[in-house]
Amino acid sequence: MELISKKTCVSFVNIYKNFKKYNKKDHLTIVNAPGCRSAIGRNPGQNFLRLELGQIRLNPKTKMLVRKTCVKRRIVLHELLHLLGLFHEHQRSDRDKYLKINYKNIRKGKKINFVKLENDVTWGLPYNYDSIMNYRVNAFAKNPKNLTIKIRNGNRLCKVLKIWLTILLINITLLNHQNITTITTTISIKLQNQTN
Repeated sequence: MELISKKTCVSFVNIYKNFKKYNKKDHLTIVNAPGCRSAIGRNPGQNFLRLELGQIRLNPKTKMLVRKTCVKRRIVLHELLHLLGLFHEHQRSDRDKYLKINYKNIRKGKKINFVKLENDVTWGLPYNYDSIMNYRVNAFAKNPKNLTIKIRNGNRLCKVLKIWLTILLINITLLNHQNITTITTTISIKLQNQTN
């Protein structure tokens, strides 16, 4: 949140102690719920950002305790950028120049995450292979050893995150092109622990 606030006109305010005062206004509630997801764009009233804390389990191969969680910097930033109106980079209307989607390897019910947006605006920005709004190259794969997103023309796509500010630069530029100042420049936040 701090990174987004530093680079954009958006500010985040913690309203937890004054929730009754802000309850009727547009605000964000971060909940511990299954999955990692947010609506795209702000909705009137309460908006939810679902970030699963995950459960600790034993990795049978390494014999170490691990936690699968959404509460990672990259995931939180990705979901916050959705809330602020950004779509996935791999869904851009011009994506076919840069990527090939392998629909045959995408798990049932997950193809919607790869649908190309026909009327989106790219603001003349180049395709950002390192965008935090891209999925991993094997996202939602039936067989994770095979790709769901293939790169055309020898271009590359990050599997792991590199330098945060470099990767976010085009996303921040895109976010600043959006007309969010006419909506509001403050998103209020209430933290809540919720399990479904």
